[in-house]
Amino acid sequence: MISGMKKLTLAAAKSDMENITRSLVWMSAVEVNDADDIAEQYADKGVVHRDVSSLLTEGERQASLLSDAIDVLAPYGSTKKKKKKQSPLQAADDAPFDYDKAINDADRVREILSERRENSAEIRRLESEIASLLPWQKMDLPLSFTGTHRTVFLTGTLPFAADVKKISEKLVEKDGAVWGEISEDGALRYGYAVALTERREEVLSILSEYGFSKISFRDCSETPRKEVAVRKERIDEMTQRLADAEAELQTLAANRRLLEKAYDRAQEKISVLRVQNKLAATESACILRGWIPDYAVARLEKKLAAYDCCYETRDPLEGEDVPVLLSNNRFASPFETIVGSYGYPRYGSFDPTFIVSIFYSLIFGIIMQDVGYGLLLCIGCPLFIRIKKPKKSTEQLLRAFTYCGISTVIFGVLFGGYFGDFPHQLAVNFFGAEENALSDLYILFNPVEHNIEFLIMTLVIGAVHMIIGMLIRAYMLAKRGDVFAAIFDVGSWIVVFAGLALMLVSPQIGKITALVGAAALILTQGRHAKGILGKVFGGIYSLYNIIGYMSDLLSYSRIFALGLSGAIIGQVMNILGTLSGGGFFGFIALIVIFIVGHGLNLALSMISCYVHTARLQYIEFFGKFYEEGGRPFAPVTVNTKYTNKVREE
Repeated sequence: MISGMKKLTLAAAKSDMENITRSLVWMSAVEVNDADDIAEQYADKGVVHRDVSSLLTEGERQASLLSDAIDVLAPYGSTKKKKKKQSPLQAADDAPFDYDKAINDADRVREILSERRENSAEIRRLESEIASLLPWQKMDLPLSFTGTHRTVFLTGTLPFAADVKKISEKLVEKDGAVWGEISEDGALRYGYAVALTERREEVLSILSEYGFSKISFRDCSETPRKEVAVRKERIDEMTQRLADAEAELQTLAANRRLLEKAYDRAQEKISVLRVQNKLAATESACILRGWIPDYAVARLEKKLAAYDCCYETRDPLEGEDVPVLLSNNRFASPFETIVGSYGYPRYGSFDPTFIVSIFYSLIFGIIMQDVGYGLLLCIGCPLFIRIKKPKKSTEQLLRAFTYCGISTVIFGVLFGGYFGDFPHQLAVNFFGAEENALSDLYILFNPVEHNIEFLIMTLVIGAVHMIIGMLIRAYMLAKRGDVFAAIFDVGSWIVVFAGLALMLVSPQIGKITALVGAAALILTQGRHAKGILGKVFGGIYSLYNIIGYMSDLLSYSRIFALGLSGAIIGQVMNILGTLSGGGFFGFIALIVIFIVGHGLNLALSMISCYVHTARLQYIEFFGKFYEEGGRPFAPVTVNTKYTNKVREE
């Protein structure tokens, strides 16, 4: 059903509004609207739109800081997952704790991460420098040495394949210049050239011909050995800092629960500030407007009794944008996601969720019709919810699939589907049983062998589904005072369909009944046309709609087609899996083909069931009465991560 809504207007002193809004967000039952129009309407009286965006930005920064710190500290704590702390929905965890200390700890975690990144980068830089200095360790001169007053000292590399002898001969010709080699690594030769200062360019020219690459050492005033030693000491220092950082993170991780509580408190602050950012305010008071479900008004009044404030709740006015809250029982509520995927019903119209839950699970079960597949859904969906804890919409869909799994098991028993005809194929092809062994496990009938009965069954279900949709439309028309339309626009068609159905049992009675319904349509459906001829022809033309109804009815034959295809694919996989017969290799082949084949069939069946069952609801069923255009109710609430919200009784 669609919960009734009340328009809430509340005015309170600024000093009380923070506590009031805190109560509202923990109630999780009030949708707060922006009060810009109030500020504009009473601007001349000092009413303005309250702006707490700077506080909101700071709150979001703190929440992000805490969240990042918690994620960093998570690996340092126990691997055993902690249960969320239970607390009433109207109060986050009122046990006192040092929120500022939690923020400081989170800041420190951020600083440690920054320092750790810098230290790690410094270690990598030093290691790179050491690697570049190692080939020069045999050189006893300082790396900054570039020559004397009359000589030049050039350091660099030559390709390993360079003709050193020829290079030396050419250098000697330049007033005794020499090449000295320090080391080589199979790819390069590391060395130096000494020459007179005035021969520098000539020597460089000769060396360049053979691939010489000059190397200069910046900030290196000591010998290579001392420079390497200095860097290794620096690396040891950085490594110790990293170890100290790890130890400090380990210490901070012991207080991770404090950060978790602070994160949820920050989320509460954010929620409160988001509400306050929508208020209209004067120098001393604030005005709040929004929507609240009827059932929550008493709770609100109880909470507001503690404050000096004034408030009003009233019924929605025509034309107001009223949010829609679907309220259904435990079985039907998971199917609200399926209804919402089409579009929420308009406020004041009909909520079809309960009927959708029945027919969706019914049609889903008929299409899949397998005990094995149904059990996998019944076990797998709740298990996935328990382990992964998905968001609410996904959780609702999985719970809906769980109920569909129960329906699938039931129809699997009725139709004899146990992973297709696996028991029969296993008994015959694997254990050599008689040809008809375990072939009649069904209670109702085998859809593959009795496909006409199966088709008739699906069409009957479709007819019932459509007629219920038409009855809902009649109910909505009558509720709005248009009883004539409910009787003749809807009731006449139901009489026609009843007559067509009776013709299968009693042709004469059925014919008369159908003609009575058709006559009622001819006499009433042209009533809005002008003139007698317009009214008559309008009534006659309305009979053309029977083609649309028949088309809708035939759409339910997709249940028949999809159910048969899934059953036959399952049988084919069973035949392929048991063709090898007994024995070790036959058993291995059976397992592989069984898992792959039935896994694929289950996936295809799931897609078909989800899409086509939803289509039958959205088009053939909703098309008879549904009034979309509603928007979902969005109450202000606290999105806690480490504290369970327990709704008040």
